[in-house]
Amino acid sequence: MNRKFVPSASSPNSRGPILRVGYLGQSLMVNRHILNVANTFYGFGLLLGIPSLAGTLYFGFAALRLYLATPVPRAPQGSSAQNSGLDLLDMAIRATGAVFGFIGAVGDAVVRGLAVASVAILLLSLTLLFTSRGLHAHAGWARLVAGLVLTFLLLVALLALLSSGSKSLIALLLASGSCYGLWALWRGFA
Repeated sequence: MNRKFVPSASSPNSRGPILRVGYLGQSLMVNRHILNVANTFYGFGLLLGIPSLAGTLYFGFAALRLYLATPVPRAPQGSSAQNSGLDLLDMAIRATGAVFGFIGAVGDAVVRGLAVASVAILLLSLTLLFTSRGLHAHAGWARLVAGLVLTFLLLVALLALLSSGSKSLIALLLASGSCYGLWALWRGFA
């Protein structure tokens, strides 16, 4: 008994669309290229989201701790003409404290900047994850968001290719992946 495998319309090995069941039980015809784009969005959403969540928590708590640990203001110095040695020592300590206060303020600004960057990357990863879910559900808003993200990536990749010549393999891969994603969105929803 020699049986040959014949792919059906719902088989992932077939050349045609894949039959899937949607959220409300309706059947959706989803193109496999759309599934590739949606899974890529999902993967990059996770790849960006997990480290940015850790960074948001770490730098957020560090910024909060630095905000709550403000130094106690010093009392104004009294004028004493008799203790010139103590006045000189007090002035040197104040100058040293001002230098270290400036270094601490720079560190505080860096920690706050990293916290803001981590939150921005976390929001980008959530956008990618929700877009992936929308592409799986064949939603129109997800097609628009994915098209905007892929167009932005294509423009960045083309700018990198123009500035570095054709030597940048990463920019070439990013441009080709963006073109594939835009083609899949155009073809899959037409």
